[in-house]
This record gives sequence, structure tokens and C-alpha cells, in this order.
Amino acid sequence: MYLAGYLAWKLKRKGIDGYGQSSRFCNLSREFHEKSWLGILSRGGLMVPNDTIQDAVKYCEIEFRRVIDLYEKSKYLDKKLCHHIRRVHPQLEPAIVTEFVRVRIRIRVKCLNQIRRGKLRHSNEKLKQFVKSKK
Repeated sequence: MYLAGYLAWKLKRKGIDGYGQSSRFCNLSREFHEKSWLGILSRGGLMVPNDTIQDAVKYCEIEFRRVIDLYEKSKYLDKKLCHHIRRVHPQLEPAIVTEFVRVRIRIRVKCLNQIRRGKLRHSNEKLKQFVKSKK
């Protein structure tokens, strides 16, 4: 839901409207807006996605996870993934697929970098322990 809401917001910023509405204007209680974390974030323009974009994100996520390892080391990764998802799900709007792929690649790269840093940090800690034990 979070990714679908972000994509709805991003598409609205690009002038493509109709995939969600600001949570400030939804039929949510006043207590929700004042006390919940999502209510606080909503002040910044959080979007509540509609079913169209939520379904599109589900389909895109399934395909992304299924084929990312095939394309991961190839040139023009974003274009190849967009083409693949559009070929498998031709009913999806091209703008949604394109934005999904861009955002999802960023998320994957960030996750892989965190894993890499974690392993490097772990190996450095072992090295420090080894050096201390030799003294």
C-alpha cells in the first residue's frame, strides 16, 4: 500500500491524476489525523491509492521479483524490466509501470547496499577482534 500511495503521489506531481486522493480529504476520522503516524505523515500530502494502482503494483511486484535476477546485471535494466512487465501485463498503464520500476530498482539497490555494508562492517569487527587478541 505504501508503494502504491507513493506512486499515486509521484504521478500526480507529474500531472497524471486519478490514482488516489490525499488522505486529508478521505473519510477518515479526526482522531486518525491527529494521533496516528499515517495521520501525521498525511500532512505532507500522503496519498491513499485507489484499487487500480494497488492492483498494478501487485502485478508489477510479482513480475519484478520473478525476473529481477535475470536482468540484474544487464545494461538498461529499467527499460528491459518495463518492457517485460508491459508484455506480461498489457492492461497496465505505462506510466505506472515506468514509475514502479524506477522506484523499485532504487529500493533494491538501497537494500543490497545495506546488506553489503553490514557484511563489510561485520568483517571489520572480526578484524578488530583479531588485532586486539594479538596484542
